[in-house]
This record gives sequence, C-alpha cells and structure tokens, in this order.
Amino acid sequence: MELLDDNQMRTINMVKATSRTWSEKPTLFIKFAGTKSAVREAIDIVGTIAKNNNGGKFEFARSEKEKHDLWSARKEALFSVLSLREKEGEVWTTDGMSPLFGNFFRCGIEADGSCGADFETPGPY
Repeated sequence: MELLDDNQMRTINMVKATSRTWSEKPTLFIKFAGTKSAVREAIDIVGTIAKNNNGGKFEFARSEKEKHDLWSARKEALFSVLSLREKEGEVWTTDGMSPLFGNFFRCGIEADGSCGADFETPGPY
C-alpha cells in the first residue's frame, strides 16, 4: 500500500513522467496477491469501501499493460521530484505505514494538515 499526496501527483503530471494525466488528489495504490478468486474478492471489498467513504475513482488492472500503466505514477514519483530540484541536494523518503491501518491515514492527513476522504484509489491488479 502506497499513498502519494496531491502535490506528488501534481509533480508527476508537471514533468509528464507517465503516459497519462493523473487526478491531482491524494492517491492510494494497493497491490494484492493470491488466487484469482481472492484477488477478485479483495477488489470488490476495497471498491465497496472506497465508494462508501467518498473514495473517488477506483481503478484496477486487468492485464500486464494496465498494471504497468496504473503503477507508473508510483514508480516515477521519486524521479519526478528529483527532476524539479533547483539545486543539488538529497531527497529523503520514508515509509509511513503502520501496522494499524488507521494510523496510515492519520499519517497522511497530518503530513499536509488537511482532512478529507476525497482520494483517488488505483486498486489492485
């Protein structure tokens, strides 16, 4: 599970790091593994949760190409930030994931001082 905030999604669009234009909202990337039926069930559950909580657009990949396209923003995030540096320096990244799911969202909300459930949710593949 990876969360990119609205600034990161805007940066990815600004540098045209991927083949698509992304919604500039906090975006949650989720990857599931398991049997086809388990993954399908997970997709249905996450889609329902997203819908019931104003989660915005919910997407999931049906092919390897779609998987690549969907995850391209996540994979290009660091390089997008690096390309906009005005001077030499380092970029520090960290993992804000907590064993308690609720803390994951609190971490993202506290990071930018806002609160809301308007997330784009590229889902599992």
